[in-house]
Amino acid sequence: MEYLQHGDLQRYLSKPFSEDDTRRIASQVVRGIGFMHRYNFIHRDLKPANLLVVDKPPEKDWRVKISDFGISKRAADGVDRYSTANVGTQEYMAPEVRFFRSTLTMQKAQYTRAADMWAIGAICVHLLTGNPAFHVTDLVDYYHRQGLFTPDDALSSHGTSGDGRAFVQELMARDPKLRLTAEQAVKYHWITD
Repeated sequence: MEYLQHGDLQRYLSKPFSEDDTRRIASQVVRGIGFMHRYNFIHRDLKPANLLVVDKPPEKDWRVKISDFGISKRAADGVDRYSTANVGTQEYMAPEVRFFRSTLTMQKAQYTRAADMWAIGAICVHLLTGNPAFHVTDLVDYYHRQGLFTPDDALSSHGTSGDGRAFVQELMARDPKLRLTAEQAVKYHWITD
């Protein structure tokens, strides 16, 4: 395994990142996850602590690599089904994964690659604002309100552009079927500009 002297991205979250730096990092993560998704793998634990820093300012632009594939799973036709599949880090966990275990019936959880895309949106919010998109109690409220609020206010107050906010909103749509795929995200105008 390669040694990366700069550690993980979590170490650098003491203050918000610029929108350009966030875009650069998001582009790399989307491309890496897109590669995994093409081969039917779901990472299931994307978060800043699992993004290793290869290069960083002021010497070079941000460059990251995805790490920690310990709970990654190969999906059949892009779908993973589990009876107790509550895995990952809660602040970056998609609602369909986080709240599966909260139901009274132990039906099988079903989630797709879209769970990784939610996590990328949550990472973008953390980078842009310096704070997680949701804390665990906020996630419960989010779920019970059926996703009627987003981190848009936090992004706006930190000066995130309309395109940046729209990108995050499309990654963090409550309905997994409405989220951007990695293939769509890599072509999204906020990423390509």
